[in-house]
Amino acid sequence: GNHLCGPPLSKNCTSKGIPNDVANNGSSNEGSKVNWLYVSIVLGFVMGFWGVVAPLFLIRSWRIAYYRKLDHICGKLHVFWATM
Repeated sequence: GNHLCGPPLSKNCTSKGIPNDVANNGSSNEGSKVNWLYVSIVLGFVMGFWGVVAPLFLIRSWRIAYYRKLDHICGKLHVFWATM
């Protein structure tokens, strides 16, 4: 549960019955814990970003093919918008 106690609740507050982290106002003696959700989000973004961008920077043929494809798509969009 949420470990609430004291008035107006029927559960009494005693330091014996309160878990350690609640008695210390949420601070723990174990040091700071790592929030792995945020770590995994950052790592996923970095790996995904550089997984796409690094080959475009490093491999010239991929970069040329990418920009040709992008130019082709932009050309098709311009033709589509012009004919509307």
